[in-house]
Amino acid sequence: MISTILETLEYYGISLTTFFCIWLLVAVCSFYFGVFIGHQINKYYQRRAKVVAAEVHIDVPRFSYNPQVAYPY
Repeated sequence: MISTILETLEYYGISLTTFFCIWLLVAVCSFYFGVFIGHQINKYYQRRAKVVAAEVHIDVPRFSYNPQVAYPY
């Protein structure tokens, strides 16, 4: 498989150093792009959680340490 890659690079006139530089650039950019997208999704869900928490009425607890008390969920 490595020989196939080397033959392909030689056919297109690309040196191994150039190939590794491009490969590293693509890997780093895709990593940072994934981190950026994950951060945007995380910000959205944190914002959504704050909105939902503001809408919830906290007057009735949803759990109890008393096993005889059952709250509907």
